Amino acid sequence: MSAFQKYLTIVFLFLVSSMLLAQTIENNKWTTRFERSNYLKTETYAETMDYFKRLSDNSKITKFVKIGTSPQGRDLMCLIVANGKEFNPGLAKRSDKAIILIKTEFIPVKLKEKMQA
Repeated sequence: MSAFQKYLTIVFLFLVSSMLLAQTIENNKWTTRFERSNYLKTETYAETMDYFKRLSDNSKITKFVKIGTSPQGRDLMCLIVANGKEFNPGLAKRSDKAIILIKTEFIPVKLKEKMQA
């Protein structure tokens, strides 16, 4: 193999590895702390809200809306996913599609420990 062929091979491998790295970085922007920690750590409230906001900002089928305020003064948010853009209750009802509510709660570790005692 000539010196020029070796040079081309190195350049080719560099370009391929750069493309793979860029793809990995792009995919990692949606990886959660839970996934990155091998399912040992969870997101904070703020990180979760930021993730849902990014989902809403980057998808035409999602909308992130305020539905109230918690006793602690935090916004109660709802991520709506609808491939027909049925983002309000009337449109959702008229669409004749199933409506699924997934509810989660954030419980601080200290409060969780007290509740288990």
